[in-house]
Amino acid sequence: MATLQQPPDQVIAMEVYRENGILFSDFTDNDDTTGTYTSQIVLPVDFFISRCVLVNLTGFTGDTTAAITVGDGSDVDRLHAGTPSVLASLSALELGVPAGTACISTAFSPVCIVTGGANFTSITAGGFDLVVYGWMVD
Repeated sequence: MATLQQPPDQVIAMEVYRENGILFSDFTDNDDTTGTYTSQIVLPVDFFISRCVLVNLTGFTGDTTAAITVGDGSDVDRLHAGTPSVLASLSALELGVPAGTACISTAFSPVCIVTGGANFTSITAGGFDLVVYGWMVD
């Protein structure tokens, strides 16, 4: 029989931060292969990042490749590891465990960077909802 494991005593509350309807047209073209979008979400001090997921992903099409990173503005992939492809449409894309420091000491808004194969202007469609899971620690 399975047993439920309680979170550590220092966990105050489980949290989910979500921004819906981020479109390729919301990204700033960096005049190279990348486009950047700063989320409206603000992750607070003492939030522990558990994972980051893209849901309702509509593929970033028009170029031969499209990969995403989600970071904090300094560490481009702080919220996950790797550069997962966002070329295909998916109901959910798990980005993996945080690659950077998981516990936040300075509040920030996640920064999404999509990298195309030739130039970001080649991308003609795409979008997703950004979901960040974690908890507040004492």
